[in-house]
Amino acid sequence: LRCQSAEAASRFHGALDRRKADYERFERYDQDSVQAYFKYYAKLANQQNMLQDHVRTSTYHRAIHENLDDFQGKDVMDIGAGSGILSFFSAQAGAATVFAVEASSMAETVQLLADNNSFPRCHVKVVNKPMELVRDEVPAKVDVLVSEPIGTMLFNERMIESYLCARDRFLKPGGKMFPNIGILYLCPFSDSIVHWEQHNKNTFWKNANFYGLNLNPVASHCSKEHFRKPVVDYINPECLVGV
Repeated sequence: LRCQSAEAASRFHGALDRRKADYERFERYDQDSVQAYFKYYAKLANQQNMLQDHVRTSTYHRAIHENLDDFQGKDVMDIGAGSGILSFFSAQAGAATVFAVEASSMAETVQLLADNNSFPRCHVKVVNKPMELVRDEVPAKVDVLVSEPIGTMLFNERMIESYLCARDRFLKPGGKMFPNIGILYLCPFSDSIVHWEQHNKNTFWKNANFYGLNLNPVASHCSKEHFRKPVVDYINPECLVGV
């Protein structure tokens, strides 16, 4: 990364510092959305869907078990533990302590599985809190972070922010992260059907006589609202206009 001047570099670093300062301001999130998010991941059916994603689960299993030196005798933190699968992979790999941080009631399931599986050389400690609110439950920095923070286009669901916050607060200098890199590919596309669908989501408001009310003035606001939202969907490769 290159900046045109020292002043530009200073502004860039200042902006990063301000963003980093916001990491732990958990209370600024819409709490209704937060609770809906946690309730979704508290469902065993949703955890089952993720566990049965063979590519996802086997890739994490291989990454941990093929790097045993990074885990044996080490302290590990699992951010957004869910069912606890990455915590248990870490325990199997020889970790001394695993802090399974899970904000939803799925933490009870993690504790149940930890109590009923044998990890003789590892203590699995379940922390039922959002990562941003963890304090004394994790008394010292850890050697390894594990997590499945990757949302659609990396950033969807904003789990990546919690992962980076854990890195800044809890990871020892030189500690390991699984995963430790993300590559994002961007490409312009043009899809007239998607554009038409988004543009016409305001059709309801184009109504001059809704029980005697004229709703038309709201139509433009509705359009702006929809065009601000990302469209998470599959795109036909024929719609790509660049590579």
